Amino acid sequence: MLAPGAAESLASLATRKPPKHLLVGPEGGFTDDEQSLAAHLGILPVHLGRRILRAETAALAALATLNAVAGDARQDA
Repeated sequence: MLAPGAAESLASLATRKPPKHLLVGPEGGFTDDEQSLAAHLGILPVHLGRRILRAETAALAALATLNAVAGDARQDA
């Protein structure tokens, strides 16, 4: 779950165990209730860095991060 202010970055999580799912919120972020429900379900909050991105940009940035850290970008051609 992308959450600005989360303690862990997506990149650091992906180096250990790439996530199978990615939850990207709406403009303005998730509500407190949505974040609580996600935590109750075991969904980990992660951040993309200090900047807060628009929803459509955050999704692409997260996928690019996963690809660079744990995906095809690490494999030899």
